[in-house]
Amino acid sequence: MDTGNLYLIPVPIHDDGQDTIPAGTLGVIQQLDFYLAERAKTARKFIKILCPDLVQANLTVEEMTDNMDVSPFIAMLKRGKNVGLMSEAGNPCIADPGHQLVSAAHKEDIPVIALTGPSSILLALIASGFNGQQFTFHGYLPNKKDALITKLKSLEQVLLKTRYTQIFMETPYRNHFIWDGMMSSLSDKTMVCVACDLGSELAFIKTLSVQAWKKKGMPDIQKKPAIFLIG
Repeated sequence: MDTGNLYLIPVPIHDDGQDTIPAGTLGVIQQLDFYLAERAKTARKFIKILCPDLVQANLTVEEMTDNMDVSPFIAMLKRGKNVGLMSEAGNPCIADPGHQLVSAAHKEDIPVIALTGPSSILLALIASGFNGQQFTFHGYLPNKKDALITKLKSLEQVLLKTRYTQIFMETPYRNHFIWDGMMSSLSDKTMVCVACDLGSELAFIKTLSVQAWKKKGMPDIQKKPAIFLIG
C-alpha cells in the first residue's frame, strides 16, 4: 500500500493576504480533509477564506503541540491517508510546532511535500537592506526584561563579529516590549529593520539606525504581526 503524503501548508500572514497563496497550494487544500495545526480555530478560518466551497463539517482539524505523540498521525499516513500540516501564519514548522512530525515522516519514508506560500522572515530580510547571504532566525526572544536585554546585547555582539543578520519576532501584543528592549540595549549605530503586516495592503517596512528610531518613535506595530532584524 502506498503511504499518504504529508503536506506542509502555508497560510497568509495577514487576514487579507489570500492572494499570496498560489493556485497549486489552493489545489492541495481543496483535496485534503485532515489537518494538524497549532490552533484549530485559526486553521479553519483560513481554510474558509482560501477555499470557501469546502464544507467545514467534512474537515477534521486537530491541534498540535511541540511535545505531543505523533505516532497516531504517522500510522495514519502509513495507511495511505494524506495529512496537511498548517501554519498559524506563513510557513509551518518555523516558530510553529510540527517539526517532530516531519522528522518522523522522513524516518518512515513518508513523502513530505512543502508547498509554496508567504514567509514573513524572507520577505522582511530581502526588504531590509541587510546581509541576505548569512543570517540567523532566533524565533521568540526571552519574555523577561533582564533576559531580553542580555539576549539583544548578545545578538548585537554576534552581528558585529560575523556580520550575520539577526532576525527575531514577538507576539503582536508584546511588540512594545521588544521595541523598548531594543531601544534601551542596542548601540545607537546599530541598524534595526521593522517589518509589519507583510503580505497585506497595510504592509510597513523600514530600516533605520537605533539613534534615528529613537527620534522617530515606535511605528504603529502594537498588536500587529511583526518581524525585527538587526544588521
